[in-house]
Amino acid sequence: MSRPDESRAPVDDDLARERAAFVPDDPGFDLFRAAALMGRVEGREVDLDALSREVGELAVRVKAKLSLDARWPEPLSALLEVLFVEEGYQGETVEYDDPNNSFLDVVVDRRRGLPIALSLLTCEVARRTGLPAHGIAFPGHFLVGVPADLAGEPELVVVDPFHGGRLLTPDALEEQLFRLTGQRLELTVEHLRPAQPAAVLTRMLQNLRGSYLRRQDPECLLRVISRQILLRPNDAMLYAERAQLRRDLLDREGARADCEAAIRLAGRGPAVTIANHVVEQLDDDAKFVC
Repeated sequence: MSRPDESRAPVDDDLARERAAFVPDDPGFDLFRAAALMGRVEGREVDLDALSREVGELAVRVKAKLSLDARWPEPLSALLEVLFVEEGYQGETVEYDDPNNSFLDVVVDRRRGLPIALSLLTCEVARRTGLPAHGIAFPGHFLVGVPADLAGEPELVVVDPFHGGRLLTPDALEEQLFRLTGQRLELTVEHLRPAQPAAVLTRMLQNLRGSYLRRQDPECLLRVISRQILLRPNDAMLYAERAQLRRDLLDREGARADCEAAIRLAGRGPAVTIANHVVEQLDDDAKFVC
């Protein structure tokens, strides 16, 4: 006999492309390309070459606006004009929690997205035009930093792609810190450091994880956690959480393997408690399958 949901099939998730792409220490690492693979958590393929061509066309348009001896701030002004005036990129505020707001190919198509996705797009177009730019993991709101040399003094110009590419002054950034923390904090260099590639991918996955949890979508949630494990292969809790999802989706062999990994990595603690509970569930399941 079998339980009523026995006909459900395990989630098929080929992680080969992510395994090759999610290696920030690799000399050929491409953050934009790695982030673009996030759309695969929906079980669909992402045309990376088509996306690259679209981004390349944006960069060509930015370059076309520059004079032969372009000087600051002309390159930044051209970038902001193409992306946020002509193309109208801005943050999605109506359906902020929609997973599509994290998928770079969809963001480019709809001109809407989360702060981190829009920031990655801005940085990539800037890179292709020769303008240095980096992502800033500002508390609660991803931003873009553009190094500038103003009157011989190095300075960082901060761009907010979510709000139409507006430039943020130090006062505006401190006000945002106040809104987020409820405390008057002084803006420091730490707040504006370039975000590390692994941290960017981790933040994107965490956004997607929360969205699929709220949507009660176990298949996509499992795919997200599998990608989190690629970035944090020694995180026992991730294996324990994936074990529970795999058991629920009837991938019992995968669930047992994850339980074993969680117990081996943690030895004791919450992850082991969860793993042992899943093992009990799997043993119980076996009594109903014949």
